[in-house]
Amino acid sequence: MTVHQFTLKLESAAEIEPQVRMWIDSQQSSDLASEREVSLIREDEAEWSAEFNAEGPFMYRIGIVAAPGTRWSLSFRAADDELLYDSDELTMTKEWLLGTCETLEALPVRGLSSVSLGLMS
Repeated sequence: MTVHQFTLKLESAAEIEPQVRMWIDSQQSSDLASEREVSLIREDEAEWSAEFNAEGPFMYRIGIVAAPGTRWSLSFRAADDELLYDSDELTMTKEWLLGTCETLEALPVRGLSSVSLGLMS
């Protein structure tokens, strides 16, 4: 299991009190029972964070309630490595962010074979 750090920042007008919730699914099981909610800590008016364990790549689902036009940015890290960063703007009061966060595990090196290019005259 790897410890992951999550951060979500909102830049919003104070019209609506922002709310954020997050769920992750390790994709290791073949049913929906593996999804679990991650407890978020509200750092200040516009930032949420969490630490959680996940094995391998995982899917995330983040619910956000905030004023339309609110800019958001999110980051997933493992140790000192940034695994994922994304940002955009909300178009509705309530939106879902869905995605997959991959790990930085090294992929096996595949052998390359020599290829000759035949030139036609």
